[in-house]
Amino acid sequence: MQKQQNYEIIELDWDTNFFGIKSAKINLNNVINEKHIEEINNEVRKKEYKFITINNKNNDDKNNFILQKLDNIFLADVNIQFLKKIEDKKIIEEENIKIQNNLKYEKQLLEIAKENFIYSRFYNDRNLKNSKDIYLEWTRNAFEKTNKYFCVYEQEKKILGYLLFSIEDNHLIIELIAINAKEQSKRNRDKINPKNRIVCNKKRYKRNTGRNANK
Repeated sequence: MQKQQNYEIIELDWDTNFFGIKSAKINLNNVINEKHIEEINNEVRKKEYKFITINNKNNDDKNNFILQKLDNIFLADVNIQFLKKIEDKKIIEEENIKIQNNLKYEKQLLEIAKENFIYSRFYNDRNLKNSKDIYLEWTRNAFEKTNKYFCVYEQEKKILGYLLFSIEDNHLIIELIAINAKEQSKRNRDKINPKNRIVCNKKRYKRNTGRNANK
């Protein structure tokens, strides 16, 4: 990782292995200038990065303008994140829903992941191989991980949908939401919709610390 006061370049091992090309993320922490652009271009050429994700923190318009001077850059997608601060402690009980980390391999979840996620920034870059399988792999890699939680909605042993989230610095980050294609009614979507606060209180999570905790 190359870190400066105004920016940092982080090599992405997972993306490199999955897409088969050297990948990196550039975080713009403050306003950058032409000297920084030259430094970034030199580092990108030196490390031969082919796929780069740029995080312009606070969406600084000066950075948006000067980024056009980077080599071979184009806008594929704008990442928008919504933040909700939960004020109350209301808990909604739902017997068909379980929330659990360290979840073991579940084929039904992978089948749902494979048929969802029609739109993605990864699909906008024709140079990325295997992009159509990225959310399938994303879900697969979350199994048996202590820091990855699945909120799974199930009826009669059939999984109808899931929400994948993680917790960082006391913030709950929703990563993926997917519904079984045959069950995409509003009623089922609402079951795992975060607005209904099914996932709302860290103390309510079923947290496992060992890989065999599901037994």
